[in-house]
Amino acid sequence: IASMQKAGVGAKSIRNYVGTLGAMFRWAMHPRRRWATANPVDAVELPGVARPSPIRFLTTEEVNAVIANVVPGEHAALDRALYVTAAQTGLRQGELIALSWADVDLDARRIRVTRSHVLGEFDTPKSALSSRSVPISSRVVEELTTWAKLTRWPEPKHLVFAEPVTGEPLRRGALMRRWRRAITGAGLPPHRFHDLRHSFGTAAAGAGVALRTLQQWMGHATISTTMRYADYSPNTEEVAMIDRAFNGS
Repeated sequence: IASMQKAGVGAKSIRNYVGTLGAMFRWAMHPRRRWATANPVDAVELPGVARPSPIRFLTTEEVNAVIANVVPGEHAALDRALYVTAAQTGLRQGELIALSWADVDLDARRIRVTRSHVLGEFDTPKSALSSRSVPISSRVVEELTTWAKLTRWPEPKHLVFAEPVTGEPLRRGALMRRWRRAITGAGLPPHRFHDLRHSFGTAAAGAGVALRTLQQWMGHATISTTMRYADYSPNTEEVAMIDRAFNGS
C-alpha cells in the first residue's frame, strides 16, 4: 500500500486493486479448490477515500455574463459558441476540441461524440459510454449555425472549434487564459472550464431528466458519478410527503 501511495496511486484505485486481489484469494479458498488457506487481504488497512468536493457550476445568467465578456479578437465568436455548447451539452473540454462538423447534425439536433483530444493527441473517448449522441438545444443550434457561417473551417472534416487561422486543434493554454479573463470580466469568482459541464448536469437534473438518461448524455461510466446531480432533481413525491407531514401545522 505504502509503495503505491508513494508512486502517486490514488486511494480509490488502491481500494479497487486490493478488492480485486481479495476476491481472487476468496475464489482460491473455495472448498472445492483449497488453493489458499487464508486471505491476506483481510488484514490490509485500506486508505480512506476523500469525500468528493461539492459541485461547482454556473447558472444560466452567469454563463450569459461570461459570454458577454468573451475576450475581443479573432477567438471571440469561437469562444462564444464554445461556451454555449459546453454549458448546454455537457461535453468534456477534450471532446469539444475534437468535435468535427461531421459529428454535428443541426437538423436532427444531435451531436455525436466519437473521440477526444488529450495531451495533444486525438483518442477514443474516456470510456465505452463516452461514445454517445447528445441532444442539443435551440440555442446551441443557433450558435453553431452562426459560427458555421463565420469560421474558415466549415467542411465536415474540419474541427468545429478549430484555431481560426490554422484550423488546428485549440491551444488549451490560450483557451484557459481567455476563459479566466472572461470569468473575471463577468465579475464572477474563479471557475474551471469543467464547471460548464456541471452546469449542464445540474440544469438537466433540475429540469427532471432521469438520472439514467443524464448518465448516457454525459457519458459517465457508472451511475454513481451521475448521482452527484440527484440533489438537483425535483421530487414531487417527497414534496407531497412533507406537505402531508406538516399539513395544518
